[in-house]
Amino acid sequence: MHLRQADLRQAHLRQADLRQAHLRQADLRQADLRQLHLGQADLRQLHLRQMDLRQADLRQVHLRQVNLRQLHFGQVDLRQADLRLVDLRQLHLRQVHLGQADLRLADLRQLHLGQAHLRQLHLGQVHLRQVDLR
Repeated sequence: MHLRQADLRQAHLRQADLRQAHLRQADLRQADLRQLHLGQADLRQLHLRQMDLRQADLRQVHLRQVNLRQLHFGQVDLRQADLRLVDLRQLHLRQVHLGQADLRLADLRQLHLGQAHLRQLHLGQVHLRQVDLR
């Protein structure tokens, strides 16, 4: 599905199946994406402010160079996700699955990772100042 540059502001996409969708440069500000299935989707250069991604399936998603600040993450599956150059500052990623995610060059300052699954992360050149692992 090609939704490049689509205007999906405030869209109600709860439980939608958008696996392998091309959403590059789409505007998803204030969208309800709870329990959304986005596995292997291309989400590079998205507008994601104030999105609700609780319980979303984001396995193998491409989020390179995306600003994820101010998002609601809880019980999100980000296994094998491409999170290179992503701004994750001050996020609360409790109970998030990050196994084998690529976080090279990501900004993780003041990130809260309580109860997150962190197996086999790629962390080259990451900013880890004040990361909370409790």
